Amino acid sequence: MSSATAIQEKPNATSRPSVVRTPKIVTTTRIAPATLPKSQARARAVARARAKERLVGKAIILMSLTIISFGASSLSGQVMVEKTRQDGYSASKRADFAEQQEKDLQADIEHLLRPATIEQWATENGFVLNDAPLHPAQPSSSIKTTLVALKDQ
Repeated sequence: MSSATAIQEKPNATSRPSVVRTPKIVTTTRIAPATLPKSQARARAVARARAKERLVGKAIILMSLTIISFGASSLSGQVMVEKTRQDGYSASKRADFAEQQEKDLQADIEHLLRPATIEQWATENGFVLNDAPLHPAQPSSSIKTTLVALKDQ
């Protein structure tokens, strides 16, 4: 008979023999991890702590540079916007001034083109109109030609 199974008979002859199984004993061997001496374990712990400190330090430097560059770019953007606003304001003022100057020049031109003004200028400068009416409604080209011809003499 094998050691794993054994047949036992009961005293009663009419019953069948029963099989009893015995559990297998399994043994495993564990290899213990190699342990370092305390000084080497402490050195590793210190090295890990230093690495964490370096990482945190670099992260703080990166965040600081990011914040500084963000602040600088925001400030320079605000300066550019303000300069553009002031340039627009001064351009608007220059445009208004130029428009007023244009209106003044147009009024001066209209005043100079009136027949009465032309006659007054001609008499003040010694020009005499021989064939022109005394008060023409519009200056004709012959009056202008005559004035130019008389002035050239």
